[in-house]
Amino acid sequence: MADGQGIENEQMGARGGDEELLALAQWHLDEQTGRIDALDRKLAATFTLSGALIAVLGAAFTLRTDEITQALWWVILAIVAVFIANAVCAFFAFRLRSWEMRPDVDAFDRIAEENNLVVARTWAAQEMWASFNENEAALAEKAAWLRRAVTLTTANLILAGIAAIVATWPWCFCP
Repeated sequence: MADGQGIENEQMGARGGDEELLALAQWHLDEQTGRIDALDRKLAATFTLSGALIAVLGAAFTLRTDEITQALWWVILAIVAVFIANAVCAFFAFRLRSWEMRPDVDAFDRIAEENNLVVARTWAAQEMWASFNENEAALAEKAAWLRRAVTLTTANLILAGIAAIVATWPWCFCP
């Protein structure tokens, strides 16, 4: 055990229960905020990849000199449809932007003036726990929209592979 860990553990034991509760609530709220940010970054990356795929396929098909077959048109149409569905998923995930972040500083100051610091810390911890619990449902919904977007991006990558096969194989079974 490092010296710093022993000191930290001794200090933690010396703190009151209200401080422990407040620190734990703050940690959970910070961890939840980190998960929210991570979901937003993953969603942006997924949508960007899907959009870049459309751009690359568009550029590839403009370089073609021969006629695009009907099967290839259907694959391209499917890719665009999946991209639109991905955009809808991204919209619904990004619209979940209102998060509870309590306690209100003014309310904390008022409670701290009216009561002792232990009561104020306990109240602040309860407010943070309430925020955490209220955010969990929206966070789960955001994660569900992200899973849908990732699934659609995967489908788009598979469709792009199919499009590449259909477009490059002259002996393709397609008419």
